[in-house]
Amino acid sequence: MECQRQFTRVQGHSARCNLMKPDGSTCQATLENISIGGALVKTSEGVPNGLNVGDACTVTLCSGSGPHESRYSCEVVWRDVGSMGIQFITKL
Repeated sequence: MECQRQFTRVQGHSARCNLMKPDGSTCQATLENISIGGALVKTSEGVPNGLNVGDACTVTLCSGSGPHESRYSCEVVWRDVGSMGIQFITKL
């Protein structure tokens, strides 16, 4: 089977990130891997209710070494029990 990935992924080392759903509610997640185009994130309570494939969300990537954060508007491209793939749309 041919790989469909456009960008190389790197390990996220379980870094902390926050997901914000369209209704403004948030949940904590961990970053499993990341590329220039998106990320694989996992949550301890499963994929948050209200986030389905095609939905918009915002992810905040938190630096473990300081107060630096990066925010991106995203789209959910796939989901499974406890994890989902998000595609970065724009940096906020």
